[in-house]
Amino acid sequence: LVKGAVMPKAGAAMAQVLEEEFPDRRYSTLGAIRFFADYVEVCSRRACPGTLSPRLKEDVEWMAVQWGFAGAKLGTYRPERAVDARELDETLSPLLSKVQVHPDLVPELADIAWRWREKGRESEAVAALELAHKLHPGSNEVVLQLADSALLLGDEERAEELYTQAGASREVLAKRATALEASTHPRAATAVQWLKKLGGP
Repeated sequence: LVKGAVMPKAGAAMAQVLEEEFPDRRYSTLGAIRFFADYVEVCSRRACPGTLSPRLKEDVEWMAVQWGFAGAKLGTYRPERAVDARELDETLSPLLSKVQVHPDLVPELADIAWRWREKGRESEAVAALELAHKLHPGSNEVVLQLADSALLLGDEERAEELYTQAGASREVLAKRATALEASTHPRAATAVQWLKKLGGP
C-alpha cells in the first residue's frame, strides 16, 4: 500500500455510496459525524465497499445523537449577536454541558472576544475566552487566545505561562505576533515586540 493512500481511497468509496443515496446532502456543512452516521445507516440495508466494526458503529451512532441534539438546541442562535459574555454563558453553558459532542465554538467566541477587545471591552473579551475554555477545555487555540489576551493586558508572566502550556513554537509565536499587528489595541505594538523577543531570532 502507498503510504497515506488508504484513508483517501476509503473516504472516496464512502462518499460515492452516500452520493448515490443522498445526492442533495452537503457533508461539508453537515459535518463528519453526520457523514459516518449516514454511512452506517445506509450500510445496514445495502452492501458497502467497507464495513465498520460493531464498536465503531455504536460510537458513531452515539456521537450522531449528541451532535443532532446540540445542533437542534442551538438552532439559529448567533453567538456574535450576543449583548455580552453573560448572555453567551447563560445560553451556551446549560446546553453544551449536557453533551460531550457538539460544534466547535472556539473560532466564533475568539472572533467575538477580538471584536469586544478592539472596542475597549476588555473584561467582556476575557470572559468570552474563558467561556470558550470552559466549553472546550482541550482546545490549544483557546489557551493561545488567553495568552494573547493576558499579554495585551500587560500580564507578561501569565502570557508566557500560557504560551508554554500551549507548547507554542517559534512559528506559532510569529503568527500570533503577525495577527496582533492588525489590532488597534493600545498595547498591541508592545505585545508584538514582546512576542518576537520570546520567539527569538
